[in-house]
Amino acid sequence: NRILVPALRALGIAGLDGMVLSHDDSDHTGGAASLMQAMPVGWISSSLPAAHPLLRSVADARRCHDGESWDWDGVRFEMLHPAQDGNDAKMAHDNDRSCVLRIGVGKYSVLLAGDIGKDSETRLVREHADRLYTSLLVVPHHGSKGSSSLDFVAATLPDYAVFTAGYRNRFGHPKQEVLQRYADSGAELLRSDEDGAILVEMDAHGMEVERYRRTHRRYW
Repeated sequence: NRILVPALRALGIAGLDGMVLSHDDSDHTGGAASLMQAMPVGWISSSLPAAHPLLRSVADARRCHDGESWDWDGVRFEMLHPAQDGNDAKMAHDNDRSCVLRIGVGKYSVLLAGDIGKDSETRLVREHADRLYTSLLVVPHHGSKGSSSLDFVAATLPDYAVFTAGYRNRFGHPKQEVLQRYADSGAELLRSDEDGAILVEMDAHGMEVERYRRTHRRYW
């Protein structure tokens, strides 16, 4: 947040109406506490345990669930996972409780899939086949071999597949077979370990995607 908070303030943003925290892994929630210390946050939607420390400092803490939706400035936000009936609580790993959020405007959309695995992907394809096709997909679980089933890739068919992974990470993400799966589907592949920040601008008229390392090359 040494970068995020100043960037938000440079845009004239002094507080957040709301924040979504997909699940209780440090690479998804690690910066939330310092951000909340730096500026007010109106509400949090998450799959975090009710007693989680991050939820104590916000008056409106919601549990993300299928069916939750809202509109901001003509942009539609839809939560597609986890199931509203609470069956996600029985899942062996909190990765499969990840909040899966679809953001759409006009005919363009972004799908944020958290760290879900193939079981949750199967549920999404079964319950929301008509809502998965997307312009840009943040690929589930950093491109691990336990995610991105053939059915899920076929249902999403993204124009852009974004892999968030640290450079030379110890897990070997993203896996080559997963990269190939999206390439075969026709997606353009973007990787944070190679491309740096992936900057996306989307409105009803189109989508622009920028690879920071490509547009801000150094001379050395």
